[in-house]
Amino acid sequence: MDINANYPNKYRYKLSKQYLPFFFLGLHGDAVSGWMYVATYYYCIGQYTTSLKLIIHALKQYAPDKILARGSKLSTHQLSVIEKEGIRRKIWKSRHFYKRHVINEIYFYYDSRVIPRELDVQATTQAYIPPIVYIHFLRFLCFYRLHEDSMCMHAIRDLRISVIRKHPQHDRHSVGEAYHCLAVALLIVGQKKEARFYFALSTAKKSTLKDIYF
Repeated sequence: MDINANYPNKYRYKLSKQYLPFFFLGLHGDAVSGWMYVATYYYCIGQYTTSLKLIIHALKQYAPDKILARGSKLSTHQLSVIEKEGIRRKIWKSRHFYKRHVINEIYFYYDSRVIPRELDVQATTQAYIPPIVYIHFLRFLCFYRLHEDSMCMHAIRDLRISVIRKHPQHDRHSVGEAYHCLAVALLIVGQKKEARFYFALSTAKKSTLKDIYF
């Protein structure tokens, strides 16, 4: 990770000018993942309260019926009457519907420059973290850094639910990464036995996809 809260202010400012504009450009893509990458940036530079505000905003935009961008197509039955009328009148463009109905996956591949230090760069270019799982994982990290113990436990509860409960955005390429996020959070708060269980599950799921991991 290039950006870290422990780096000198001058160096962080230089990196901020280099990376932050690209994250803001990503906000035009969808209403959830783009904000989560910006939230990740602020988490990495130690602005945990700002990161939390962005996470809460992204969570409000999230809905389980949104379509994951990977391999999915938006169909007409998912559009409202107003949206269909906007298409007929040529008022709205495709990007407007994409932002309302589609979510991009979350990933931190080998070329990622901003990533929570609690996570490793993913040894893959296909697996991803389900957006709702990453929302609760980063939310937990922020509360942990802010020493909000009770909120940490609430966040872990929400993270566990988001991992175990099946969502339309989950598929076999994301399960191992979701278990890994939960295991990391549990290890941070000292729940080592349960953390080992989910690390093992993560490893087992990833081992079934050897063709997409390095």
